[in-house]
Amino acid sequence: MKNEFDVINKNGLILNGDGTPGVKKDIGIIGDTKSVINHLEYTTANLMIDAADLAVAPVFIDILTHKETNLLVDPGEQAR
Repeated sequence: MKNEFDVINKNGLILNGDGTPGVKKDIGIIGDTKSVINHLEYTTANLMIDAADLAVAPVFIDILTHKETNLLVDPGEQAR
């Protein structure tokens, strides 16, 4: 039987970056794309990550952004 997802982050406190309180849900990932944010207790994955007691920020944190170098060029600009 084929797994529905490559990775499932279970029970994480999901933060969306707008200042609202986080919600406890699961994140299903296929390839390099966030596919589903919901309660996924009946689904399967190649890798299950227990994110209980951890904050998860699938939307607003981009670790590949290098905008901080712009601060060297224009100190008045905000980094992202």
